Amino acid sequence: MQRHLPNLYKTLRSHFSQSGLREGDNIFVHSSLIPLYYQLRKTQSFAPEAACSLLYKAIRDTVRTGIMGCLSATWEHEHHPIDSRGRLPPSHDIGDFSKFLCQKRHSIRTQHPVFSITFNRQKGGQELKSRLMLTHKYAFGPLSPWHSMLENQFKIVIIGLPGIEKLTLIHHIEQLCGVPYVYNKLIMDKDDTHYYMSVPYQNMEVIYANQVNLETKLSSAGIIKKHSLKWALF
Repeated sequence: MQRHLPNLYKTLRSHFSQSGLREGDNIFVHSSLIPLYYQLRKTQSFAPEAACSLLYKAIRDTVRTGIMGCLSATWEHEHHPIDSRGRLPPSHDIGDFSKFLCQKRHSIRTQHPVFSITFNRQKGGQELKSRLMLTHKYAFGPLSPWHSMLENQFKIVIIGLPGIEKLTLIHHIEQLCGVPYVYNKLIMDKDDTHYYMSVPYQNMEVIYANQVNLETKLSSAGIIKKHSLKWALF
């Protein structure tokens, strides 16, 4: 391994710890690996998989027995998170880290055809308190994985993104509050199984622009902690 990789690993571990991540924490990851790709291109043997592996190891070695989750976009619905041969279903429009996490041992994927989530745990580590959420019909709300993640005290880690505009938890809160600009769209698969997806009535750029103010308030309250690596922000 190039000397640059251990240095990046140590840097990530250090900043994760400074952000308040501890052994046993359950976390949900929002990430853009482009800044990490840029750093790894300085090595002679760079491969995209190296960024995913490095990030996974840094997170896993920090939280250890904790559960790690991420969005895993859409997939071909087969009624089971894993098929008869133990393989996860194919994905479309899925991020590199999400794809990487899906293929790790002890990963399981929820069954929503539009808004699935992948959870990874260590053998002998923590388990989700609610197994029912793996077959959720709603993308957000009380019957979704987001509600169970709150019950399991998940922390959210945002890596390589400029702010909280990608904070999907906000859509869960919108669903709980019953905001007037979002409705539940009915989705049916080929077997006429019903699912629901929260959709804005129109372009809500004005409303979502207020997330900048929300981020400032959360930072002032110590709920959000930011760390800059010069080449990435989390």
